[in-house]
Amino acid sequence: MCGIAGIWHTDGRAVEEAALRAMIAVQRHRGPDGEGYHAAGPVGLGHARLKIIDLTAAAAQPMTNEDGTLWLTYNGEIYNYVELMAELRGHGHTFRSRSDSEVILHAYEEWGERCVERFNGMWAFALWDERRRVLWCSRDRFGVKPFYYLWDGRTFACPSEIKALLAFQPEARRPNYPYLLHFLTSGLFDDGSETAFAPVQSLPPAHALTVRDGALRLARHWDYDAAQRAAYDYDAPEATFRELLADAVRLRLLRSDVPVGTCLSGGLDSSAIVALSSRLVDVPVRSFSAVYDEPEANEAPYVAVINERCRTLPHLVKPQPDDFMSIVPRIVWHQDEPTAGPGLYSQWHVMQRAHGVVTVLLDGQGSDELLGGYHHFFGPYLATVFRRALGGDLPAWRRLAADASAIAALAGRSQVLAALKPYLPAPLRALYRTWRGTEASGDVHPDLRALVGHAAIQRQHEQRIGDPLDDALYWSVASTSIPGLLHYEDRNSMAFGLEARVPFLDYRLVEFCLGLPFDDKIRGGTTKHIMRRALRGIVPDAVLDRRDKKGYPTPLARWLRGPLRAPAADLLLGSRLPQRGVLRPAVVERKLAAHAAGRHDYSWEIWRWLTLELWFTQFIDAFDPARWIHAPAGA
Repeated sequence: MCGIAGIWHTDGRAVEEAALRAMIAVQRHRGPDGEGYHAAGPVGLGHARLKIIDLTAAAAQPMTNEDGTLWLTYNGEIYNYVELMAELRGHGHTFRSRSDSEVILHAYEEWGERCVERFNGMWAFALWDERRRVLWCSRDRFGVKPFYYLWDGRTFACPSEIKALLAFQPEARRPNYPYLLHFLTSGLFDDGSETAFAPVQSLPPAHALTVRDGALRLARHWDYDAAQRAAYDYDAPEATFRELLADAVRLRLLRSDVPVGTCLSGGLDSSAIVALSSRLVDVPVRSFSAVYDEPEANEAPYVAVINERCRTLPHLVKPQPDDFMSIVPRIVWHQDEPTAGPGLYSQWHVMQRAHGVVTVLLDGQGSDELLGGYHHFFGPYLATVFRRALGGDLPAWRRLAADASAIAALAGRSQVLAALKPYLPAPLRALYRTWRGTEASGDVHPDLRALVGHAAIQRQHEQRIGDPLDDALYWSVASTSIPGLLHYEDRNSMAFGLEARVPFLDYRLVEFCLGLPFDDKIRGGTTKHIMRRALRGIVPDAVLDRRDKKGYPTPLARWLRGPLRAPAADLLLGSRLPQRGVLRPAVVERKLAAHAAGRHDYSWEIWRWLTLELWFTQFIDAFDPARWIHAPAGA
């Protein structure tokens, strides 16, 4: 929706509007429709606006209440703003606009900091309360919208993107080496407060941050609890799932004053969004897809099935390797941090294709994490079945054998062995570790390992809900997977002034799915079991019955053996990367050669290395926002 900026000099120094303008300038792609500023003494707020709801000047930000004691800069959408506005009017509040931004102000007046518990949406905002002398900041339950901050004991600064903090305080351009070590060894970053920049913090999802009396206080405003099951009907789970998803799509599709479209990859999740959307409107839904000629990434047949069945207006783009080396630096600039996988390249092209056609895009993020859509969830699923079989009878062991056989055929024996490993005697667990290896950790330069220490490599999550599968899904939503995917989608979409909405992360649907029995999520070799049952007759069988999983596929492995082989090697081996003390140059060279020869697929590792080196070049070695601000995102 927008880009935000906030500054509070708690030592009393006046905020200079020029500082706010510099922070907004590097985020203008997030809000190309206008900007606004409010600076009063030591506190200042800035805003870059993307018009979505109430396109009039009455909805401009920073926004204040009637007496000027509250000021808000906000990025996101509160989808139930219509209902909340009616409720607040019943309490005597009056509104000057139709915007959800004003709903936040009045909700805070009425319910205080607990107002966010009533919000169904995505948000990141900073709200200045003049009476209380408090800057209250909040981020939505799953971190759909970003919020970063710097705090040095005298000045608090917060924007939507890290680069705005670097424009405000250039000395913040210092690498966070433990974070980089975790990224290189796992390819993931979690929901904690750390970022790739040592001084820069991220407000975790489902948290509020209060700045008051020269101190910061974090408080969680949402978490999953099994007691939430009482709010949902599990007697007819398919019907409940279908109703919750349909309502989530309805809110995100219809509550917009600008054109809305849908991403369509050809997989089950995005196809479900398109199919449900097409039932809610009388005009064809606009779909946007990346397709390839290469068979390993070719989703075109499934995309065509959905477009034909749902009578969409399809918009296709076919990314090519020719502009790969010019686009990836721009992706890294917008992401602010190195990234885990090449699916971002396909997603970037989808967003670029949608630019100028629609302003809002619905996407299918979240279903895989809620319902075990990835093959790596087969491990905790089998561990759940095995644990129950240990205390069961012969039928339980028969089920385990059948499920293990089905999963081994679909995903390989390694998934079965990984599931059983925690239950093996210690000598056999050690043998398993030796057999599986720790190759990713071997990429890391010894200097980095010595600097950080081994402990930073392993980040364990405690048992949270109960069964291994339930715990794995919870942490995937809360920590390991969803935060990263949402980060990538927010930056890719906002690079083109687009708002991405994710119906599967409607908090009601999330709570319902986390409370489902484990075999409603995975059953044998079938993932998303309840979703396939609930959407039978809505999504075409050709897509509904798919068992493979591609996400946003990109034929990078093939390209790195062809047209990208030399450019990638030149960037990695001819740059400063070998001298940075982060990766082992000999390992990089060996893996590049092994990949080029077809002996192994290292495309994901190579992508990480490329984005890491580009990140160092663009953010650490130098920082030149003008190079990117004045060029169109697609250039």
